[in-house]
Amino acid sequence: MSPNDDDPSDRDAILARRALLLSTALAAFSCGSPRDGSPQPEQPTTGTTTATASASGSVAPKASLPSPLPAWKDTLAKAPPLGIPASVDGRERDQLDWLEKRAAEQYEAIRALWEAVPQCDATSPDCRPSWRKAGEQLKAILDVTRVRGFGGCGGANGETATVIRRRSAHDRYQQSLIGDLQTHVRKTAASFGPLAEQEWLRLEANANKTPPMPCLSPCPMPEVQSLLGHVPFSKNASKVGPDEPLMKSSLDAIVQIFKGNRAKSKIVVRGHASATEDKPAELAAARAKAVADWLVKAGIPKDSVVTKSFGADLPIERADAETAAENQRVDFEAVPQ
Repeated sequence: MSPNDDDPSDRDAILARRALLLSTALAAFSCGSPRDGSPQPEQPTTGTTTATASASGSVAPKASLPSPLPAWKDTLAKAPPLGIPASVDGRERDQLDWLEKRAAEQYEAIRALWEAVPQCDATSPDCRPSWRKAGEQLKAILDVTRVRGFGGCGGANGETATVIRRRSAHDRYQQSLIGDLQTHVRKTAASFGPLAEQEWLRLEANANKTPPMPCLSPCPMPEVQSLLGHVPFSKNASKVGPDEPLMKSSLDAIVQIFKGNRAKSKIVVRGHASATEDKPAELAAARAKAVADWLVKAGIPKDSVVTKSFGADLPIERADAETAAENQRVDFEAVPQ
């Protein structure tokens, strides 16, 4: 008897085989380069371009050089904070220490090109090595700033919202610096003429090539999930208002995650303040208490809720930044019992 096209079991078998083929294909594309994994070489310039460039190469720019970049020391001083207060311990201290080292490596890579943009014609034989080095430095910057996540699993390894949001703050700031740097380098190259600009754009395109991705293993589902939400507060405020939908949605999510954990845990409610607020230590403690009271009223056992205040010691952004409101918050940590 021939298979019936309308038989659900046949359809399920066909769909299952298609799903297997699709997942296998996706796994193959998720790591390695499209072909053999070897880095792609730079495309050589044509003989005509090289000859013309060599003949027209000159030390002096054909147009005015762009304004110099700000001093690196002043630029780095505007970066988000990285300090780790003594009140932070355990796994979170390890994660913040990792973030500090990672950020230092990234900022150093940016500094290397920031302070050494070539000031000569990229088509001149004497100057080409400097521009090639600039291309290598840009590639180093882009490669090191592509790294994401602690341990490769995001919040699955117990990261707190503070660790994740600090990392995001540095990622945003670094991307802003890289954008300013690339614009400056392009303008510098273009000031020596179209051929010099074309030479840099070729080097820049090579630097932008994404390196082969590592094959990633699935992140294990933890017994106690990380609590990655946070509750924002207005300046000098410490009450959880019933007319604050953003607060309520954040807290509802925390309650659902707590109730969904496969193992028993406690919630550490962590209060934070900005250094520009009135009495930040007292304010942070009041915020933590207000949120803890709300969680207990929402059905979480009182003995499963612990409060902790960091005052203004663990900020996300600098206190003098326009984004300093990021520091006015309560976040959470799930601790297995």
